[in-house]
Amino acid sequence: SGSSITNSSMSAQFSGADNSMQFGHMVYDNTNNTGYIVYRNEAGSDYPTIQTYTVSGDTFTFGTETVIESLAADGYVGVAEGSADSKGVVVAWKRSGTGIKYATPTFSGLTPTIGTVSTVSSVPSAIYYEGAQVVSYNPTSKTFQLAYQDTSGSNYDIVTNTGTVSSGTLTWSNYVLVSDTTNQAYYAISHPTGQGANNVFVTQYRQGVSPYQSVGVLYAEAYSTSTSNLTAENFIGIANTTVSTNGTSKVRIGGVDDNQESLTAGQLYYVQANGTLDTTAATPSVEAGKALSATRLLVNTS
Repeated sequence: SGSSITNSSMSAQFSGADNSMQFGHMVYDNTNNTGYIVYRNEAGSDYPTIQTYTVSGDTFTFGTETVIESLAADGYVGVAEGSADSKGVVVAWKRSGTGIKYATPTFSGLTPTIGTVSTVSSVPSAIYYEGAQVVSYNPTSKTFQLAYQDTSGSNYDIVTNTGTVSSGTLTWSNYVLVSDTTNQAYYAISHPTGQGANNVFVTQYRQGVSPYQSVGVLYAEAYSTSTSNLTAENFIGIANTTVSTNGTSKVRIGGVDDNQESLTAGQLYYVQANGTLDTTAATPSVEAGKALSATRLLVNTS
């Protein structure tokens, strides 16, 4: 209140004694009013673990600790969320050697469903993956960002992969160089510089040689954006043909449009700001219709 901080009472986080939190990270999801804690459980075979929580006033309610994968994590476990943009939650950690693994859990209340654990396919031949914020979300480009080091040869280069979510599936780009250095360095982390900051990330690391300075590097992944006047009220239907800007086309305002491609039968599709369709609602949420087959959409303009 004002310049005063009032501490709440301590809350018990773990449900049992077989937990020892190590190399952890946490974020709070303001969209779903849920926090996510991830860590390596040193008392549980070093398995990567996630735990959820909610806060009411100064009272914490914790979910049950859930193992993400029954294989040991080799260091820090990171978590990031893009729920405000319907991009979900990503957990990333180093398994062993050069293996960076990740999962995109979903949640029902405080209960997580882990889903498939996958491996980032493009990484250097030797890496150093340590730091409390090894994965972040960029609300400008609506992408996730990894930060770690290429230690092949005599290098300690800072590298990154960009994670893009489309139709609920996360795909990582090939790794790219952020900072070229031969000075031994530790604990690469990344974070957006702030809302509306033109997609720029600060990637920071600590030099491992005297004078042990912290070094910050700005990095901006290329991305495209568009503006739209789409609202839930002005969507009238699906164009019958593909036309250029300011071109004309008949518009199907109801019934079945059979000019679609690669739809999944039974799925609802939503209009995106760029005029495409996706199974994830954009902002604002405008339902286009329900897929009857890969090429046919039952148009909804109600």
